[in-house]
Amino acid sequence: MKTTETRRGSFAVTVILCMLALSPCRADDATGSGQKLGKWVMTFYQNPAPEHFVEKVKEMSVAGLLHDSRPNARPDAYVMFLGKIMATNADQIPDWMGALSPLPETDITALRRAVWYSGTAEGTAWLRENGEADLANGPRPMLLAERQALKLQPHHLDQLWEWFFATGEEKPVARIISLFSLAHELPKENSLDLLSPPKKSDDNTQYRIQLYNYRLLKPALWSTTSLAIQHDRVLEILKDAKEKHSHAGIKAWLGQIIKIAETDRAKRNQKKPNK
Repeated sequence: MKTTETRRGSFAVTVILCMLALSPCRADDATGSGQKLGKWVMTFYQNPAPEHFVEKVKEMSVAGLLHDSRPNARPDAYVMFLGKIMATNADQIPDWMGALSPLPETDITALRRAVWYSGTAEGTAWLRENGEADLANGPRPMLLAERQALKLQPHHLDQLWEWFFATGEEKPVARIISLFSLAHELPKENSLDLLSPPKKSDDNTQYRIQLYNYRLLKPALWSTTSLAIQHDRVLEILKDAKEKHSHAGIKAWLGQIIKIAETDRAKRNQKKPNK
C-alpha cells in the first residue's frame, strides 16, 4: 500500500461498512440498513440521540450485529459502544432493558454485558436485580479496569474505537496512540507510507517480537489514519497529542498520520465540484 488512494480503497470501505470489523460484515449488511447502522455508530458522538437507542438496538438485532456465533467472531461486539451510551444515560438502563427484553436470548446476553461495561450504579443494580450478580460483582472489563491492560489484541482496538464513536473522548484514542511506541522503525522520509512488516534478521527473537507487535500496530496505524481522514475530531486529537508527546517514535508516527490525513483531505477537497 504505497499510495494514500490505495490505502483508502482497501481500508476506508471496511471502516464505513464494517465499522472496523465491529460487525460480522455479512454481504447482506453491506448496503441498506447495515450501512445506516454503520453511520449511526461512527457518528453518534457528533449528535448524540439516546432517544433512538431502543429503536437502533432492535435494528442491530435484526441485522445480526449483537451476536455472531462463528468460531472466530470478535468477542463482545458492540458492548463497549452500547455500554458507553448507557453510561451517559444511566437512568434509562432499566427502561431500555425492559423495552429490549423481547429480543433473542443471545442478544440479551450481549446487552447485559453492555450494562456491565457501563460501570454505573444503576447498571450494577439492574444486573443484581436480574440474576447477574456475578457479573455485577466481578472485575471490570479489561479495557475499563483501573490497571491498564498490557496485552491487547486487535479486537481491543475495535472496542477502543467503539468507545470513541460513542463519546468523542480523547482517552480511547490516546490508548491507541500509545501503541505506536512499539513500531520497529520510524516513518520513511518524504513518503506517505505507513509501517512495513519487519524484515527477518539474524536475531530471531527480536524478529518474532517485532512481528507480534506488527500484528497489533498495523490495524492501529491504519484505522487511526483512515479515521483521521474522515473525522475532524480524530485529527484534532492527533495534532494535540503530537504537540504534547515526548516519545520520539510516537511523535514521528503521529506526524506521519497527520501528513497522510491532510494530504488526502486536500486531494478530496480539490475533487469537489465548485458550486
